[in-house]
Amino acid sequence: MPRDGDIITLDVRLLDELTTIVSMASAAILDACTHSLNARTKADHSPVTAADHAGEAVILEGLARLLPGACVVSEEAVGRAPPASIAASFVLVDPLDGTRELLAGRDEFTVNVAIVSGGRPRLGIVAAPARGVLWRGIEGEGAERLRLSPGAPASAAQERIAIHTRTAPRAGLVAMVSRSHLDPQSETFLARLPIADRRACGSAFKFCHIAEGGADVY
Repeated sequence: MPRDGDIITLDVRLLDELTTIVSMASAAILDACTHSLNARTKADHSPVTAADHAGEAVILEGLARLLPGACVVSEEAVGRAPPASIAASFVLVDPLDGTRELLAGRDEFTVNVAIVSGGRPRLGIVAAPARGVLWRGIEGEGAERLRLSPGAPASAAQERIAIHTRTAPRAGLVAMVSRSHLDPQSETFLARLPIADRRACGSAFKFCHIAEGGADVY
Protein backbone atom coordinates (compact mmCIF):
# COMPACT_ATOMS: atom_id res chain seq x y z
CA MET A 1 0.00 0.00 0.00
CA PRO A 2 1.48 3.41 -0.96
CA ARG A 3 3.17 5.41 1.78
CA ASP A 4 5.40 8.46 1.71
CA GLY A 5 7.47 8.56 4.87
CA ASP A 6 5.03 9.13 7.72
CA ILE A 7 2.18 9.91 5.30
CA ILE A 8 -0.32 7.16 4.45
CA THR A 9 -1.82 7.62 1.00
CA LEU A 10 -5.59 7.25 1.09
CA ASP A 11 -7.44 5.58 -1.77
CA VAL A 12 -10.34 3.21 -2.40
CA ARG A 13 -8.06 0.19 -2.43
CA LEU A 14 -6.81 1.00 1.07
CA LEU A 15 -10.40 1.56 2.22
CA ASP A 16 -11.42 -1.86 0.91
CA GLU A 17 -8.41 -3.58 2.49
CA LEU A 18 -9.10 -1.97 5.86
CA THR A 19 -12.80 -2.82 5.54
CA THR A 20 -11.90 -6.47 5.07
CA ILE A 21 -9.62 -6.37 8.13
CA VAL A 22 -12.42 -4.82 10.22
CA SER A 23 -14.83 -7.46 8.91
CA MET A 24 -12.44 -10.23 9.97
CA ALA A 25 -12.09 -8.63 13.41
CA SER A 26 -15.89 -8.53 13.66
CA ALA A 27 -16.03 -12.28 13.01
CA ALA A 28 -13.35 -12.90 15.65
CA ILE A 29 -15.35 -10.89 18.20
CA LEU A 30 -18.55 -12.82 17.51
CA ASP A 31 -16.66 -16.09 17.79
CA ALA A 32 -15.16 -15.01 21.12
CA CYS A 33 -18.68 -14.32 22.38
CA THR A 34 -19.49 -18.02 22.05
CA HIS A 35 -16.84 -18.82 24.67
CA SER A 36 -15.95 -17.42 28.08
CA LEU A 37 -15.39 -13.67 27.77
CA ASN A 38 -13.13 -13.54 30.84
CA ALA A 39 -14.28 -10.01 31.63
CA ARG A 40 -12.16 -7.88 33.93
CA THR A 41 -11.97 -4.24 34.94
CA LYS A 42 -9.02 -2.12 33.78
CA ALA A 43 -7.27 0.56 35.82
CA ASP A 44 -9.53 3.23 34.28
CA HIS A 45 -12.57 1.26 35.56
CA SER A 46 -13.70 0.29 32.04
CA PRO A 47 -14.30 -3.38 31.20
CA VAL A 48 -12.24 -5.49 28.83
CA THR A 49 -12.94 -9.01 27.58
CA ALA A 50 -11.49 -11.79 25.47
CA ALA A 51 -13.56 -10.37 22.60
CA ASP A 52 -11.69 -7.04 22.81
CA HIS A 53 -8.38 -8.86 22.59
CA ALA A 54 -9.54 -11.17 19.79
CA GLY A 55 -10.64 -8.25 17.63
CA GLU A 56 -7.48 -6.28 18.32
CA ALA A 57 -5.21 -9.23 17.45
CA VAL A 58 -6.83 -9.56 14.02
CA ILE A 59 -6.60 -5.83 13.32
CA LEU A 60 -2.97 -5.49 14.41
CA GLU A 61 -1.95 -8.50 12.32
CA GLY A 62 -3.77 -7.10 9.31
CA LEU A 63 -2.25 -3.64 9.70
CA ALA A 64 1.26 -5.09 10.03
CA ARG A 65 0.74 -6.79 6.68
CA LEU A 66 -1.08 -3.93 4.93
CA LEU A 67 0.88 -0.95 6.30
CA PRO A 68 4.19 -2.32 7.60
CA GLY A 69 5.94 0.15 9.87
CA ALA A 70 2.91 2.42 10.23
CA CYS A 71 2.29 3.94 13.65
CA VAL A 72 -0.73 2.26 15.26
CA VAL A 73 -2.49 3.52 18.37
CA SER A 74 -4.81 0.76 19.59
CA GLU A 75 -6.67 0.85 22.89
CA GLU A 76 -5.58 -2.38 24.54
CA ALA A 77 -2.05 -2.46 23.06
CA VAL A 78 -1.39 1.14 24.13
CA GLY A 79 -2.45 0.20 27.64
CA ARG A 80 0.39 -2.34 27.69
CA ALA A 81 3.07 -0.37 25.82
CA PRO A 82 2.39 3.20 24.59
CA PRO A 83 4.26 4.20 21.41
CA ALA A 84 7.39 6.30 21.97
CA SER A 85 6.09 8.94 19.56
CA ILE A 86 3.14 9.54 17.25
CA ALA A 87 3.79 9.90 13.52
CA ALA A 88 2.27 12.59 11.30
CA SER A 89 -0.14 9.93 10.04
CA PHE A 90 -1.22 7.05 12.22
CA VAL A 91 -3.91 4.39 12.50
CA LEU A 92 -6.28 4.77 15.44
CA VAL A 93 -8.01 1.57 16.60
CA ASP A 94 -10.74 0.81 19.09
CA PRO A 95 -11.12 -2.95 18.58
CA LEU A 96 -14.37 -3.17 20.54
CA ASP A 97 -16.23 -0.01 21.40
CA GLY A 98 -19.17 -0.66 23.70
CA THR A 99 -17.86 -3.52 25.82
CA ARG A 100 -20.47 -2.69 28.46
CA GLU A 101 -23.19 -3.15 25.85
CA LEU A 102 -21.75 -6.50 24.79
CA LEU A 103 -21.64 -7.70 28.40
CA ALA A 104 -25.25 -6.56 28.86
CA GLY A 105 -26.34 -8.69 25.90
CA ARG A 106 -27.03 -5.74 23.59
CA ASP A 107 -25.92 -5.54 19.96
CA GLU A 108 -24.72 -1.92 20.23
CA PHE A 109 -20.98 -2.57 20.06
CA THR A 110 -18.67 -1.62 17.22
CA VAL A 111 -15.21 -2.03 15.74
CA ASN A 112 -13.60 1.33 14.94
CA VAL A 113 -10.57 2.01 12.75
CA ALA A 114 -9.45 5.41 11.45
CA ILE A 115 -6.46 7.02 9.80
CA VAL A 116 -5.54 10.35 11.36
CA SER A 117 -3.23 12.77 9.55
CA GLY A 118 -2.31 16.32 10.47
CA GLY A 119 -4.50 16.09 13.55
CA ARG A 120 -7.63 15.26 11.53
CA PRO A 121 -9.45 11.99 10.85
CA ARG A 122 -9.11 11.34 7.09
CA LEU A 123 -10.54 7.83 6.74
CA GLY A 124 -12.88 5.97 9.04
CA ILE A 125 -14.60 2.62 9.37
CA VAL A 126 -17.16 1.63 11.99
CA ALA A 127 -18.59 -1.89 11.93
CA ALA A 128 -21.46 -3.31 13.98
CA PRO A 129 -20.63 -7.04 14.09
CA ALA A 130 -23.91 -8.22 15.62
CA ARG A 131 -25.92 -6.38 12.95
CA GLY A 132 -23.77 -7.13 9.90
CA VAL A 133 -23.56 -3.43 9.07
CA LEU A 134 -20.51 -1.25 8.39
CA TRP A 135 -20.16 2.49 7.83
CA ARG A 136 -17.09 3.93 6.11
CA GLY A 137 -15.74 6.96 4.29
CA ILE A 138 -12.76 8.98 3.12
CA GLU A 139 -12.50 12.72 3.63
CA GLY A 140 -13.72 14.51 0.51
CA GLU A 141 -15.16 11.35 -1.03
CA GLY A 142 -18.37 10.93 0.96
CA ALA A 143 -19.47 8.02 3.10
CA GLU A 144 -21.54 4.87 2.73
CA ARG A 145 -23.24 2.11 4.68
CA LEU A 146 -22.56 -1.49 3.72
CA ARG A 147 -24.46 -4.66 4.53
CA LEU A 148 -21.52 -7.00 5.09
CA SER A 149 -21.42 -10.35 6.85
CA PRO A 150 -18.67 -10.49 9.51
CA GLY A 151 -15.61 -12.19 8.05
CA ALA A 152 -16.55 -11.41 4.44
CA PRO A 153 -14.28 -9.25 2.22
CA ALA A 154 -15.38 -5.75 1.23
CA SER A 155 -16.11 -7.00 -2.29
CA ALA A 156 -18.87 -9.27 -0.88
CA ALA A 157 -21.00 -6.40 0.43
CA GLN A 158 -24.67 -7.20 -0.17
CA GLU A 159 -25.77 -3.58 -0.09
CA ARG A 160 -24.07 -0.20 -0.51
CA ILE A 161 -25.94 3.00 0.30
CA ALA A 162 -24.43 6.49 0.17
CA ILE A 163 -25.13 8.34 3.42
CA HIS A 164 -25.10 11.97 4.52
CA THR A 165 -26.24 14.11 7.41
CA ARG A 166 -29.59 15.85 7.26
CA THR A 167 -30.81 19.42 7.67
CA ALA A 168 -32.07 20.07 11.19
CA PRO A 169 -35.81 19.28 11.30
CA ARG A 170 -38.12 22.19 12.05
CA ALA A 171 -40.02 20.00 14.49
CA GLY A 172 -36.94 19.68 16.69
CA LEU A 173 -33.73 17.71 16.92
CA VAL A 174 -33.21 14.02 17.60
CA ALA A 175 -30.44 13.59 20.18
CA MET A 176 -28.43 10.42 20.62
CA VAL A 177 -27.52 9.99 24.29
CA SER A 178 -25.12 7.56 25.91
CA ARG A 179 -26.43 4.65 27.92
CA SER A 180 -23.38 4.75 30.19
CA HIS A 181 -22.05 8.32 30.21
CA LEU A 182 -25.03 10.69 30.36
CA ASP A 183 -23.82 13.23 32.92
CA PRO A 184 -24.93 16.69 34.19
CA GLN A 185 -22.71 18.45 31.65
CA SER A 186 -24.45 16.58 28.84
CA GLU A 187 -27.86 17.45 30.28
CA THR A 188 -26.87 21.13 30.39
CA PHE A 189 -25.76 20.97 26.76
CA LEU A 190 -28.99 19.32 25.64
CA ALA A 191 -31.11 21.82 27.59
CA ARG A 192 -29.81 24.61 25.32
CA LEU A 193 -31.09 22.89 22.19
CA PRO A 194 -34.59 22.32 20.73
CA ILE A 195 -34.61 18.58 21.39
CA ALA A 196 -37.76 16.76 20.25
CA ASP A 197 -36.61 13.21 20.93
CA ARG A 198 -33.86 11.37 22.78
CA ARG A 199 -32.56 7.95 21.81
CA ALA A 200 -30.28 6.03 24.16
CA CYS A 201 -27.52 4.11 22.42
CA GLY A 202 -24.11 2.63 23.10
CA SER A 203 -20.74 2.94 21.37
CA ALA A 204 -19.97 4.69 18.07
CA PHE A 205 -23.45 3.76 16.83
CA LYS A 206 -24.44 7.27 17.89
CA PHE A 207 -22.11 8.94 15.39
CA CYS A 208 -23.22 6.61 12.61
CA HIS A 209 -26.89 7.46 13.16
CA ILE A 210 -25.99 11.14 12.78
CA ALA A 211 -23.80 10.48 9.72
CA GLU A 212 -26.65 8.70 7.93
CA GLY A 213 -29.27 11.32 8.77
CA GLY A 214 -31.17 9.40 11.44
CA ALA A 215 -30.35 11.84 14.23
CA ASP A 216 -28.94 15.35 14.65
CA VAL A 217 -26.78 15.68 17.73
CA TYR A 218 -24.79 13.66 20.27
